[in-house]
Amino acid sequence: MRLGVTYGAALALALATIAGCDDNGSNTNDTKTTSPTPNGSDDASTPATPPLDLGTPPADGPTTTTPPDLSRPPYAAVDTAYTAADGLVPPIADVSADEAGNLWAAGREALFLLTPNATRWVAFGPPDGIHVEPFTDVAGNATKTWVTAVAGARPNEVYVGYYGYENGDPFYDPIELKRLGNADRVTYDPATGRITVKRYEFHCEAAASKCWENRSVRRALFVHQGAAAGHVFFGFNHGVSHVYDDVIGDHIHPEIGWLQPDGTVQTHYGEQRGLAITPAGELWTASRYGVGLYRWNPDPYAWVTTKYPHGLFCLLR
Repeated sequence: MRLGVTYGAALALALATIAGCDDNGSNTNDTKTTSPTPNGSDDASTPATPPLDLGTPPADGPTTTTPPDLSRPPYAAVDTAYTAADGLVPPIADVSADEAGNLWAAGREALFLLTPNATRWVAFGPPDGIHVEPFTDVAGNATKTWVTAVAGARPNEVYVGYYGYENGDPFYDPIELKRLGNADRVTYDPATGRITVKRYEFHCEAAASKCWENRSVRRALFVHQGAAAGHVFFGFNHGVSHVYDDVIGDHIHPEIGWLQPDGTVQTHYGEQRGLAITPAGELWTASRYGVGLYRWNPDPYAWVTTKYPHGLFCLLR
């Protein structure tokens, strides 16, 4: 396996609402259908919004920004092939570096670490506190969770995401199934070679609702510079959550409406696999169905209700 840090970008423009969930959230298929309004207009369910202002290009051409410093972690390039003989057991789902130059890798049943100047990876598993654990689902099937994402953070720190149980009911699944997956904050002690694990659980903020839609992490992003430095974002099977200083807000997601032949609208969201941050702290999110831009608020709780300034909803015919 060849590990490296690659920079590339693909832009897609969509008109999307990024919405926090209320107590009536959907189940994990992330599709809901609504009826047309009484006047029968095809797009009557689309909220009235001001035109999208994309700005005016400067007269002297596009502005430029200073590229990141690629000579220091977490941006230093790696061009070495590692195999199981080096302690890195495939399959590997994700790789990220922290600010001390440690490389972290998401193995299916372990979290792997390669410290600076080391030639062999070290594995951390359930005995070390990593939440890879067997369970039986509501249908009686035996299965287990696994590591899906890593985001290198401050020196000797990494955020770890897991695949959990996401095929049931976000409101009425047993609590032990809801708690599977989710995420951890892991810190490494170079002096002892051991890790400490802080557990994160991403249930909906309204405790009375019993809602727990975010079960499995698809992507994790720790911000190293700019307005959101020190904050971390998790893209889940359902929505996107914001964490800072171990404070976990609720979640948001772009909503894309599919207009059906009978005039009803199916609203789709879920599979938040793309996350990117701007220097101003605005968050681009890319789900299976659409792209949205969410404006910055440093408070994870208030961030959920900030909304995108234009509040747009995409209606696809």
